[in-house]
Amino acid sequence: MANNDPPPQSSGSAIDPLVSLHLPSYIDDRTPSTFFPNPPFPGPSPFMTWSYIIRILATGDLDQLFRDPVCDTAYRAFAPTARAAHGSIENYIRTVRLGWPAEEAVGPPPPNMLDRPQKDPFAVMGSASGTSTPGTPMVEVKETWPEKTLPHPVTGVELRHFVEDTEEGGLVKVIPNDWPYGVPAGATHWCVWSKLPILHPSLFETPDTPFDEGMREELYACITGDGIRGFTGFTLEPKYRFQGREVPEVVGTYSQARLENGAQVSREEVSKAHAWASRHVTRFVEAKWPEGEYETAWFCNPPNLRTVPGLSHFQ
Repeated sequence: MANNDPPPQSSGSAIDPLVSLHLPSYIDDRTPSTFFPNPPFPGPSPFMTWSYIIRILATGDLDQLFRDPVCDTAYRAFAPTARAAHGSIENYIRTVRLGWPAEEAVGPPPPNMLDRPQKDPFAVMGSASGTSTPGTPMVEVKETWPEKTLPHPVTGVELRHFVEDTEEGGLVKVIPNDWPYGVPAGATHWCVWSKLPILHPSLFETPDTPFDEGMREELYACITGDGIRGFTGFTLEPKYRFQGREVPEVVGTYSQARLENGAQVSREEVSKAHAWASRHVTRFVEAKWPEGEYETAWFCNPPNLRTVPGLSHFQ
């Protein structure tokens, strides 16, 4: 999600002016009824404020983010037709929105988000404490992204996870979220889709991994259960010094519950693990939306919240 102080809107032909403002290189060729525009600036913010989004990403449950009910209703009206025409929303995104070839489905069918009731924004915000419930039972997190390796488009090195310099080689594509969350007026909601997993155990298996081997499994469990999150253009308090830069404390409700249940790692180590696991994403975001021009808050959902579990992305 990108946020800055946009200038007055021009009278250009862009169907969502904020999209061309925040990423001029994107050619917006979407047709009406296949997307919902980001809230214009100036204007009232539909539900989620920037501070609310930051708080949830830093300490909360990503399920506490939500769409404007009007947008959610429009998506629920659009999705059945797209699903019927393409077999699944995942296939629609892959072939229509990304222009990537269809792939044979692996594993059980993805969850149908239309089976979930529409969220009540006021109820969600009222319960968004940013803390876990004491004694929350730990459920094993099972990864949904299929294992694959692809060569780096320039070096040819076999990759097992997303890296920041593969967009030109066709492994990554950035598009607006067609059905954005209820972001503040003047902000935009983007999705970065990857042919390789965003999060993968190999991120913690490199020779320079800065965590003792004895704690890597626990740290990976924490960040997988939370879903990785990050910020650019600003730093929250409290913060830690890590890898030559300051990183904020990021401990989601899943990690909090593990810590309360005796995990032998600290909040600082979990926060640094989030920063380490997201290093490629952070560099990608900083290049796409430069610090000093934009503030961004981004996340990659944990497996239990992915509505297109076979297609890797962060937003």
